[in-house]
Formats: sequence, structure tokens, C-alpha cells
Amino acid sequence: MTEWRAVPGYEDRYEVSDSGLVRSRIGKTKPLAFYEGPYGHRFVALWRQYHCWRTQVGRLVLAAFVGPCPDGMECCHNDGDAGNNRLENLRWDTHSANVLDCVKHGTHGQAFKTHCVNGHPYDEANTAITRRGGRRCRQCERDRWPDKAKRRVSLIGRTPPRHGTAWIYSAYGCRCDECKAAKSAAMQRYNSFK
Repeated sequence: MTEWRAVPGYEDRYEVSDSGLVRSRIGKTKPLAFYEGPYGHRFVALWRQYHCWRTQVGRLVLAAFVGPCPDGMECCHNDGDAGNNRLENLRWDTHSANVLDCVKHGTHGQAFKTHCVNGHPYDEANTAITRRGGRRCRQCERDRWPDKAKRRVSLIGRTPPRHGTAWIYSAYGCRCDECKAAKSAAMQRYNSFK
């Protein structure tokens, strides 16, 4: 049998059931129409003093049957179905636990990707884990910086830098050998006139 309780904050107007239905206590007591958000969560419009508040049905069920939402918690669905708002399927939990649930249920947008945007596979040899726990494709990283080793060699002085390449400029101008020699000759001429 379905149990109905008053919606906190709307005790005189609305009731919510443990099966995830919301109904008005004024007039006809039929369940309110809901609409689905972009990720499958169900919302209802609750009216009070000529203002409408759109509220997630799962949060209403938990608030009525479990208690108010603790700080830093959100409404989590145990089975991964955002439209299943039965009391036994809902709990208050942290955002981190909610995201881990998404990964476990296969509804996380990044978790099921097997290849990067350039088509390289996400396998052990080709995947680097970032500091924040994300994945990065090593082959894309190598393709993005193909001449990194050449630049590093020229910066430590094994091969002289070419004039006109942007990475050898500083606040004092170009640092290639030609410009250094020209600057040195100009300084010698300047010092000879003193």
C-alpha cells in the first residue's frame, strides 16, 4: 500500500508518496504531472503564494520520509535510473558518491569511452592518469609536441637557435647567435665613444 506524507514547506497544499508520486491536497487529489529534465530526473511544479517552484521529485520523497537534506549532500538513486523515485531507491549522499554511482551504473559520460577523440585506444600503454583522476591519451600528447625534444636541445645550447623563431625571444629581443654578436658589436662601438 502506498503511504502519503505532507511535502515539507507545503504541508497544507501537497503530499508525496513513497512510490514517487506527488499530489495536491486541494481539489482533486490526482497525481501531479511531472516533466523530465535533460538527465532523466523528474520535476514537478509546486505553487505557493502565486509563485511556482520546480522541484526534483526524489528530493521531495527523501525530505518527507527521511528528513531534510544535510549540508553537502544530494539525492542519489541506487539503481542509476533517475526516473525511479521510490523511497527504497533513494538516499542522501555526497556528490563524489553520486558520480561514482554513475560510473558503476555506466551512465557517466566519460567512463564508457574506449578511444580518444582522435581514435587512439584507451589502454594501459596509451593512457596517462592526470592529477585530478582524468584520462589523457599519450599518443595525442606526443603528436601535439612533435619537436619538443628539438626545442629542448636548442635551448640548452647544443645547437644554436635560428633567428626568427618565436620561442627564442625574450623581453630583451632575440637571443640567437647572430643577434647576440650584433648586439655585442654595437655595445663595443658605444663603449669606444665614451
